Amino acid sequence: MKKTDFQKRLLGLAEILGVEIKKSRVDGYWEVFKDYPDKELIRAINLSLKTNKFFPKPAELIELIEGSPADKSLQAWHISLEAIRNKSPQFEDKRIVAVISDMGGWQEFCRIADTKGLYLKEKGFREKYQYYFRQPIPSNISINIADNSLRIGYADEPVYKRA
Repeated sequence: MKKTDFQKRLLGLAEILGVEIKKSRVDGYWEVFKDYPDKELIRAINLSLKTNKFFPKPAELIELIEGSPADKSLQAWHISLEAIRNKSPQFEDKRIVAVISDMGGWQEFCRIADTKGLYLKEKGFREKYQYYFRQPIPSNISINIADNSLRIGYADEPVYKRA
């Protein structure tokens, strides 16, 4: 999106919400949002018009674009369960790897499908995942979850169990 188009949309949002904003504030918003795809940015601004009573902070618009940490943790939970079903412990998201390592490693995580406490496991997973939005991911976490399992003492081949 061109800067002038962005400025028009942001100023329109401000006018509708009854806020006067200075050029420096518009420039600050542009710096935050200039790399976002046009379609997502327009959708977030339009959604903000429908849902916000006050002019949104950049973090609020980012949440409308990317989803909240709670949204992301739910998505990560489903990706993790799918990995169990597909016997595929490879994740692009290092937060997932860090959470699974925190929960005892891949083998232990694969056992959750057999437990009656799946809800509690999900809750714990999602809380830990959201924690890693606020804290740095440990530097010793490998994208290859098998490396992490070996480091904490598990065998090369994980045990897979189906629910």
